[in-house]
Amino acid sequence: MIIWFTGQPGAGKSVLGQVLVARLRTHRAVIHLDGEMLRKATHNSHYGLMGRRANVEAMIGLASALEAQDFWIVVTMVSPFRDQRESIKTARQAVEVYVHTAEQRGREMYFAKDYEPPEANYIDIDTTNITIADSSRQLWTALLAKSLVQ
Repeated sequence: MIIWFTGQPGAGKSVLGQVLVARLRTHRAVIHLDGEMLRKATHNSHYGLMGRRANVEAMIGLASALEAQDFWIVVTMVSPFRDQRESIKTARQAVEVYVHTAEQRGREMYFAKDYEPPEANYIDIDTTNITIADSSRQLWTALLAKSLVQ
């Protein structure tokens, strides 16, 4: 299973991913892959179209390889292009979690101007004016409703 968090910087993807990983680890082997970690490992500091696409393709490959080894994978990265996110949902057992906020959180300079929000088959988490605990409960409830966790 791959749980792919997407959304603009500062929305809460990484924090929610960390909380989910901690909860899932009590029941199964889980690996958290974060976009910033991948950028550092691959030395890809390009935030333009080609750099973002290359980073997401690398993450798709890594997440797919680890998921094939029976790990649960939690990915947290901007991943602005809908076609790439749809490809992982089609090719693997994956769920997309769209995390967004209307609040200014100081990461706006990293926003992907060409970000394409999901249109179908995703979990929507709006972190505007709610706590991490409340956001986590919303996520867990949505995963339960999809019978992905118990």
